[in-house]
Amino acid sequence: MATEPAAKSEKQNGLVLGLVFLPLVVILLGLDFVPQWWARQVYVEGRCVVLDERIVEDPPGGRASNSTYRPEFLIRYTVAGQDYQTWAYNAVDSSSAWRWPKEQVLERFTVGQEYPCWYDASDPSRVMVVRGYSCLSYVLLPAFATSVFLIGRGIVRHRRNARRAAGEQRGAESGAAGSSAAADRDGDR
Repeated sequence: MATEPAAKSEKQNGLVLGLVFLPLVVILLGLDFVPQWWARQVYVEGRCVVLDERIVEDPPGGRASNSTYRPEFLIRYTVAGQDYQTWAYNAVDSSSAWRWPKEQVLERFTVGQEYPCWYDASDPSRVMVVRGYSCLSYVLLPAFATSVFLIGRGIVRHRRNARRAAGEQRGAESGAAGSSAAADRDGDR
């Protein structure tokens, strides 16, 4: 009997793990994946000219010991006859600790050339030059699916165990009631 509570807690580890990580994954998805997805759904394609490019280095802050980097392009584009000029990259203004992938992004563009860009029709100052999902999104989506799976499996197991326990309790009660009725009948003889 001593192993039954340990086995029960091991079965609930997936549920607890899923419940702990799901809020974190949802928050990160909300910050990274959702804006990128929204931009892919709503932004309108236009044309822009790359005027300059740079890698922005954010110095370490707080407890961080390394700088983070993000590429940016100074672009000029026209929407409804109005000219815009701004620094842009993608829908999420995030950086990472690796500089070399950002340098590779810059190498795909040539200053002075025209490229497609995407802008928010309701606010054309919101624009992106690179359209797509970040590596973080490709990590977060499976993490989200795994967390939901673990929670669902934990709930199913919990409900199954509760039904089994209720059935055993009913069986024990009916067995006790049946043996008590049998004892009463035997006592009446």
